[in-house]
Amino acid sequence: MQTGCTRSCRAPLGVTQQSIFLLHLLPPLHLHFHLHLLLLLLLLLLPLSTSLSPRARALAAASSILRSAATSNSTATHLFDRDASSPLLLREQANITACPNLRIAIFNGVQYHYEVLAGLAYILRRYERRTEIFLHRHTQREAGDGTWDILRRFRFKYHLLTHTRLAALARAKPFYDVVILVSPEYELRDLENVLVNIRRHVTVAIIHNSDFENMQRLIQVVESGSSSMRLVTLSPHNAATLAARLARRVEWTLPVYPFKPKVDCLDTPSLHTCLRGFSIQGKFSSVRRNYSTLWQQMASRYTKLTTGLTDTRFHVNLLGKGAENRLHLPQELQPLVTMHRRLPFEKFYNQLHHSLAIVPLFGSSRYHTHKFSSSIISSLISGTPLIASRRLLAAYSMLDERSVFVQEEEEQELDVMLRVMVMPKKDLLAVRQGVLEARQRVNGNATAFYTALLMESCGAAVSREGVGSTAERAV
Repeated sequence: MQTGCTRSCRAPLGVTQQSIFLLHLLPPLHLHFHLHLLLLLLLLLLPLSTSLSPRARALAAASSILRSAATSNSTATHLFDRDASSPLLLREQANITACPNLRIAIFNGVQYHYEVLAGLAYILRRYERRTEIFLHRHTQREAGDGTWDILRRFRFKYHLLTHTRLAALARAKPFYDVVILVSPEYELRDLENVLVNIRRHVTVAIIHNSDFENMQRLIQVVESGSSSMRLVTLSPHNAATLAARLARRVEWTLPVYPFKPKVDCLDTPSLHTCLRGFSIQGKFSSVRRNYSTLWQQMASRYTKLTTGLTDTRFHVNLLGKGAENRLHLPQELQPLVTMHRRLPFEKFYNQLHHSLAIVPLFGSSRYHTHKFSSSIISSLISGTPLIASRRLLAAYSMLDERSVFVQEEEEQELDVMLRVMVMPKKDLLAVRQGVLEARQRVNGNATAFYTALLMESCGAAVSREGVGSTAERAV
């Protein structure tokens, strides 16, 4: 039988209000066992030591320990091993009730990377009333590619980065505990002008490509105003190459928006009518994607692709925006290819969902070493598997053989496409289920990353003010 413990019986055990708050700051046990012992000792000593009686001093000490542990490693890191099958040890929601005024700001001042922003909105949806999102001024228009239809489902406070808004920021000089920059490489000059007017505790810079030439300048801009910085990439290979280049700690985390199609091919009784053809997604660019290699493969087997059962099921969908002449599509192959130009967000991912697979067609080997491919996040958003080489799996290790159609060394992309077309239903469903499981893993890891970040920021706020951040209201 369990018995309750009143306030009077908790004090002798060393369980005070300060101790309870510190318990929320403890990192996962399997990550820092020695840190747990140290902090638990601190918990027991808090009510016994007159020298630690001030609440702010005690919480500042604990927060300092956590920050030291978090920044001691200069290599690429991630909170959890991708093969770990145990449930997350960090709670899904940060307990930041001690910081009623803790504020979060997210900036994406460009007209792309909306898929990353949508993933962040999903992960941080529990903190809607604490969060403000600053967007390109045309996001609500057609140029926003329908992203506004997704974002407005969340109750964040949105601001368009107009001249009026920028002037208001310059006057108010607001404080945010956490600032997240979605596309800092692509708007560095504009961000420099914005961040000079924003006071902040920590700034997260999401780096898409580790070979960005002006990285040192980016670091200077992000760390301005006494802000600490967390460098974050969207994939492990980018984190590794950036950490080696900068000789400093780089983390990776990939938040993914879980798109729900109107007709889910995992639940339909007729899978072969729900899925048709293959998709190549992303901006039309022969630099980003090697279209010619697939056109050559299709031309060499044109008769097979246009006769029999193959004729009714083989098709290639091109989803993206840009000049059509960049595709170099031969005229004789045009009946086998359909272009879907600038589809809005929901139609874009719905089209991907109803494809048998996404073909990445990397246009450069640097997508395995220094660049992040949007095909990866598109697969995870839509629930549609990639056709993936072993090299791709090594670089994007959040994926595995259960969540892709593996292209072996001796195979071309078309070999795998034809193999997938005749797969039994149960095998197709198994791989698609594997994609959803991969999405769940990366979102669990992203949740853990931002939960830890918010709890550390709350600890820092309490140590500064004693009763939580007294930050001014942002404009």
